[in-house]
Amino acid sequence: MLRTMIFTIISLQLAGLTWIGAPVMASELRHQFVNPNFGGNPFNAQPLLNSAVLQNDFEGGETNDTTVLQDFQSRLDRAILNRLSREVVAEVFGEDSDLSTGSFSTGNFDVQISEDVDGVAIGIVDTLTGDTTNIQVPFF
Repeated sequence: MLRTMIFTIISLQLAGLTWIGAPVMASELRHQFVNPNFGGNPFNAQPLLNSAVLQNDFEGGETNDTTVLQDFQSRLDRAILNRLSREVVAEVFGEDSDLSTGSFSTGNFDVQISEDVDGVAIGIVDTLTGDTTNIQVPFF
């Protein structure tokens, strides 16, 4: 029994020594891109595109069903709000301006302009949605 155990230990040690002495073979690790946009195989382009299309949950863009008159009205509203913003900036920074206090309506917006000791206050109400925007521009 003791002989068998010694024989087993010696044979395991010899087996271990043969593993230590064996030459180790390895190759270098190489990375290869999959996406052809980054230098990968160009034949991967179509499967990658199909996968992206299947994963795309973005709904198609809104169709623009506005009439010419509605388009004109929205452009006019933007032009008036642009002019109003330029006038407020000119008033606050001391340039001559013809911005006057009061209220007026244009298309989809009701605009209220007032001056107090702190600065110029502008309230804009969208008559279609009821959204309001209040702008307070202080004097410097």
